[in-house]
Amino acid sequence: MKEQLIMVGIIAILLAVGLSGCNETQQQINYWEHIEIVPHYTGANYTAEEYYLTYQDYVMAINGTIRNLAGEMLKKVEVQVILYDYDGNKKGGGATDLYEVYNLEERDFTHYIYRTNLDSFDDIDWDNIQFEFRTPWN
Repeated sequence: MKEQLIMVGIIAILLAVGLSGCNETQQQINYWEHIEIVPHYTGANYTAEEYYLTYQDYVMAINGTIRNLAGEMLKKVEVQVILYDYDGNKKGGGATDLYEVYNLEERDFTHYIYRTNLDSFDDIDWDNIQFEFRTPWN
């Protein structure tokens, strides 16, 4: 009988300790909120630009740099590039993946836009490119 009471006491203690953390909620960290575009400085007046463009034949390259401010290494960062026309209509875009971006690291990226995927490069407002970030593996 004494052994059964001891066993019931041990089970009660284990249940109490095991269930003590059930009311806690795990905080969701949005790592993509801790990624920023590093400005590039161009021209004689050193104007800060989020990106710069290079053009060759039927390919436009969007070049930029991100900085990881998440406080830890990000296994994968998707740099989403969104293109708009001069009326503000979304015209296309795509993503470039970067892997193992360490905390406080600055990493260059290049996203290629092929003219065959657009009506014309002339329709794109190259001063209004938008960037979004995703971190699917963290």
